[in-house]
Amino acid sequence: MWPRHTGDWPFYRAYVDGDGKPSDYSADNVPFAPKSHLSVSAKGVADEDFVMVAGYPGRTNGYREEIIRVIETAAPAGSEARIKYQSILASLANYAKNYGSMIESSKRGDMLHKKRRLVAALRQRIDADPSRCQRFSSTIDTLQSLIARQQQHRQRDLLMAYMGRNSMLSSARRLLRLAHERKLPDSQREPGYQTRDMARFRDAMTRVSGRYHGSVDAEVLIHFMPEYVGLDSAERIMPFDGFFTIAEDFDAHRVATQIRAMHATTQLADEQVRLAWMERPFGDFERSEDPFIQLALALFEHDLAKETKQNTLTGALQEARPAYMQALFAFHQSLGKTIYADANGSLRVSFGTVRGYAPKDGLLATPFTTLAGIAAKHIEGDDEFDVPSGLLAAIATGEFGGFDPQGFGSVPVNFLATLDSTGGNSGSPVMNDQAQLVGLLFDGVYESIIGDWDYDPCLNRSIQVDARYMLWVMKYVDGADNLLDEMDLVR
Repeated sequence: MWPRHTGDWPFYRAYVDGDGKPSDYSADNVPFAPKSHLSVSAKGVADEDFVMVAGYPGRTNGYREEIIRVIETAAPAGSEARIKYQSILASLANYAKNYGSMIESSKRGDMLHKKRRLVAALRQRIDADPSRCQRFSSTIDTLQSLIARQQQHRQRDLLMAYMGRNSMLSSARRLLRLAHERKLPDSQREPGYQTRDMARFRDAMTRVSGRYHGSVDAEVLIHFMPEYVGLDSAERIMPFDGFFTIAEDFDAHRVATQIRAMHATTQLADEQVRLAWMERPFGDFERSEDPFIQLALALFEHDLAKETKQNTLTGALQEARPAYMQALFAFHQSLGKTIYADANGSLRVSFGTVRGYAPKDGLLATPFTTLAGIAAKHIEGDDEFDVPSGLLAAIATGEFGGFDPQGFGSVPVNFLATLDSTGGNSGSPVMNDQAQLVGLLFDGVYESIIGDWDYDPCLNRSIQVDARYMLWVMKYVDGADNLLDEMDLVR
């Protein structure tokens, strides 16, 4: 969303051993000295300046709002339960915003029509040439058929995914799968269950304690049961129905009582118990009376079969997509055009310019926000808008130390750019044409989220925290002159 006045960033100092190698903590470790590093531009950027970002962008549903409402009701503000679920709420809210924007943007724009026109034009080009027809005639149909299979059970899969977020059920499923995989030689186990994965697995089991509250998890599961029962009978999962004795005359009160009792009696809520189950053989799970282990056992064969089916489908898609892309590449080349590369989790550099935008008719968003906006948003006692007193005091002095560009009368806090970014880009360095750090990318405007599917140069804008604000805070709020002295500042 814009305007923004977000100024969060971390500093880390990496330590290595005397030989410059990674090492566990030791008093003898020394600060890591890289062969190269970025200088920081204290001059910053101006409207229409060139910028680029280097990062690892990820790959390019309405139930999330329901989970948010259930958690907020079951975990009142200020309670211990709310503290444990705060990060989950933030994540769900971010997803809800993401998908809400995609739906709105797809309705407002012509993205879907453009995609359909592209496929129609591609089909026409393939059919017009016998050699192309022989090579690519089935490509589009095969890919669309596989995607339809992938989406066949999407309503059920979405519901089960949200119910599967239940910490006790997900823990039981993972622990049971670990016991199953441990029957195999280490090299034959699935990724995530090999010896090399156990430190991470243990960490995951430990982290459950910090984000679990039995009554909240129970209410989320209870909330979605009627929606699950409302699915067509062919869509429902027989072992799941059997475990909860779900029949045509669904007794919501009885099932809710069963779910609450499961959370009250499970031993998996105890961190040490979860960790101990990591070493237990499969037979112990079969003899266990823990209700969530029993539920995991009931679903185990179904889960394995679903995973096998999904792996087969994924393999087929991996074969079909390259053939489709070859046809698409050839089509674009025939038009004298290049094809826009999708993000796939690898290092990508995106370039653009600092620029505002017009999200709605009659509304123009300028590319910068400043310290004045932080002070204007201050609401004492409000969790989101209570500005730290030290920051307010520093703003009030009007001492900007040269970090205020001519004509601004203040220090820039955030700025917009036309950089193409997506999930995974957060925290990526944004540089000027001299490869000097000018900011950190951390978000995109609401209207740009559809960019995962269709980049619109008029609406797609990334949001960055300005390096000048970072430097100003370090000097005038935190007094971190020692860190400033270490940096290569370019004025």
